[in-house]
Amino acid sequence: MTMPIDIISRSLKDIGALEAGETPTPDAAQDAFDLLNDMIDQLSNESMMVFYKTEIIFPIVSGQTQYTIGPGGQIGSSFTGSISGTTLTITAIASGAVALGQTISGTGITAGTTIVGFGTGSGGNINETGTYTVNIS
Repeated sequence: MTMPIDIISRSLKDIGALEAGETPTPDAAQDAFDLLNDMIDQLSNESMMVFYKTEIIFPIVSGQTQYTIGPGGQIGSSFTGSISGTTLTITAIASGAVALGQTISGTGITAGTTIVGFGTGSGGNINETGTYTVNIS
């Protein structure tokens, strides 16, 4: 497992502050460690290090070479649910899967409403009912 001192030593060598075979002094290592923690905190606060990927497995059709992703397409989802505040409660999924970042539409849904978080629904499985967070109430 890579330790913080390994990252610090390599970084100091990359910027030319250390030569090959040298190790940082305890004071220099502590300063670099504090800076590393500050950088991680800053990136975390800006949501720059938070990645999420939802894998949706969709069966392909023999002889078909193109598929449409999204509303009205072959790859997307159709579900029944309701929104209260910013909580979307999905009670049934007719097809597809619910994914983070998915824009939803329907009767009474404000244009641009997007799923931004998972509640009790995990979002990665087909027919996953439960609660989700949306960006517009």
